[in-house]
Amino acid sequence: MKAFVNTHALSSERFDSARLGVLAMIAHPLPQPGSYLGAVMDGEINVGRFLIDVQAEHTPGQVDLDLHRARPGSAVSDRPAITYKLKTGGYLMLLVSQGAGGFRVVLDRVAEEKKGRDKAVATFDSMKLGKGDLFLVTLLRPGRWRMNEPGRGGEGTIVVSYPVPGKQAYRPAEPVWVKLRDRAFEPDKVQIGPAQTVVFAIETEPVSVVVSLGAADDGKGDRKPPTGVRRRVRWTNPSRKESPGRAK
Repeated sequence: MKAFVNTHALSSERFDSARLGVLAMIAHPLPQPGSYLGAVMDGEINVGRFLIDVQAEHTPGQVDLDLHRARPGSAVSDRPAITYKLKTGGYLMLLVSQGAGGFRVVLDRVAEEKKGRDKAVATFDSMKLGKGDLFLVTLLRPGRWRMNEPGRGGEGTIVVSYPVPGKQAYRPAEPVWVKLRDRAFEPDKVQIGPAQTVVFAIETEPVSVVVSLGAADDGKGDRKPPTGVRRRVRWTNPSRKESPGRAK
């Protein structure tokens, strides 16, 4: 088997919720039952589409959608939309497994009118996150990172420490949560280790979140980068604490 190296993951120095790429994810809750039609956009081009049927009787509490794999081999209009089932109150998880990324997802709720026709009602656009959305970023490179919300001017700092070599393989700690309220990040200063995830919980709307590298820490002396790193992301559905969501 030929080894695959995700060069985009290793070289990423900027993560933007409005243009989703590798090592970044969006979790969008769907609290209302119904049918939702989704479009995967690459710039202004529709490169994929999907349907989500949200009902109380469905079992899955999370649907993982890899936007890199959402690209069809033929024209979008020539292929039927993939249908997913999701339990009411569950999460649609948007991720990018490889490639340059830059994706956007638009979600419309299909409501039946009295005339018998279906009308699409816009409910979500990943360009602007709303209350209840989560933006998850996994930072690999040690150094000082800047988090900011371009529209409202909120800013903060994330420091990714350089790992200390040990006898056992490095394992990142549990995710750190940051709330985005009005114009501020809470907390606005975060200290984490490499490959640890920061979860931005959106409590205002509409917003976007950008995390960018300010100053890298490439190590000094005999310090070596971590080996055997495993990426791990977990969070608990705020509305269903007894049913933890999970993404790997």
